[in-house]
Amino acid sequence: MTFKIPMKLLNLKHVWLTLGVLINCTPLFPQTITPGLNLLGPQHASDAPHFDLLLFNTAAETPNLSRLHIELTFINDELQFIKQKNKKFRADYQVTGLILNRDGTKVDSTSWRGFVAAQKFDETTSNAIWQSARGHIDLPPGEYRYRIGLTDLETRRAGVREGEVLLKDFSGEKLAVSDIVLFDKSGLEHANGVNNSGAQPDTSARVAYVEIYNTNEGDSLAIDYEILDSANQATQKGRQEIVSTGRITKSYLPVQKQVTEEKSRIKLNIQSADDTLHVELPLACNCQSGMVKNFDIAEAVEQLIYIAKKDEIKKLKAAAGEQQTAEFQKFWEKRDPTPGTRKNEYYEEYYRRIDFANKTFGGNKNGWRTDMGMVFVKLGQPDYIEKPITRNDYYDPISNRRPQVIWHYGQLQRRVIFRYEAGEYRIANLYEIFDLLNDEMRF
Repeated sequence: MTFKIPMKLLNLKHVWLTLGVLINCTPLFPQTITPGLNLLGPQHASDAPHFDLLLFNTAAETPNLSRLHIELTFINDELQFIKQKNKKFRADYQVTGLILNRDGTKVDSTSWRGFVAAQKFDETTSNAIWQSARGHIDLPPGEYRYRIGLTDLETRRAGVREGEVLLKDFSGEKLAVSDIVLFDKSGLEHANGVNNSGAQPDTSARVAYVEIYNTNEGDSLAIDYEILDSANQATQKGRQEIVSTGRITKSYLPVQKQVTEEKSRIKLNIQSADDTLHVELPLACNCQSGMVKNFDIAEAVEQLIYIAKKDEIKKLKAAAGEQQTAEFQKFWEKRDPTPGTRKNEYYEEYYRRIDFANKTFGGNKNGWRTDMGMVFVKLGQPDYIEKPITRNDYYDPISNRRPQVIWHYGQLQRRVIFRYEAGEYRIANLYEIFDLLNDEMRF
């Protein structure tokens, strides 16, 4: 199995906003960041905003139409934030959706704007704060091509996702069901175009939302369901009895926390007063589970040395294939500060820092293995960076002499001193910060 960390680090906004923060935090004399130690990382101003896309199909309010729900999810760091007069930050974006026939002829389009507000600068660069943009479009049933775009209105950069989608016909008289979507409760509350009124389970952090069509109002409906993983093994079984509300009846099936796989499927056996329906459908999910996808898991295990115990590392390295992936997930589930939610904040921040360290401090070895990389992973970005401002103290290529650099952490009331030795910056005051580096990661 191949995995990839869904993280894009810093873009052009960091140059202007972060430098302003660093300069404003300077303690006594004007400070600058030394060449080669720019914590802003590589700039990719032309990069398009990346987003995840969820499409699912339900009946529209108009009986002869079908509704395509469109949900984009993206992290704050994908947008350009602008500082407002009230000292808060705001990023504006636009979502566009173009629907085409299979031959490329335009059928319909939709567009809406939104914005993201941030209280602090750190929130604007976060890879752990997710945003959702939701909309829908009603179309005749059929096969379509789509082109969904997310545009940062400040930089005019646009990311696009394209593909094909089938909208089903729910207008007949026979018993039918919509697509089935796995929501966490907060996602369901804000789902655009989904009427989520009615009884919802209080015992589960996640629900599988499904609509049942064409039953008589007042009829009793019995729903037996079984959730299957990618290996076609049952991970959960359940039964729900509800009363039909007529043409469209909503059902919220409680789902256990561990059911998050992209390839999960759900079997439904629905019985009404005069009809029975057996279906097996994919279980679509609007959840960012926080677990890595499409990256080298062996390398990810190596990178756990700053927080994992020796026996945990040994156990992870001894496993292989699917078992190693399962052990890796268990490792992070134990450290999830908010179990049952769509994100594992500890996990996401840890690998964000690893990725940033690799792009910023790498040289003769991977950035996360350097002293600066280790400190950044354990303590995060310093409040400000101190170095001599005299021109003579800049890097001298002839003698290979570089200035001493000090990272200040105000809340910790500590500093980390780096001196250039043997081709890299090394910690010069390890005795002062030894306790911090042997403690949990701070975030």
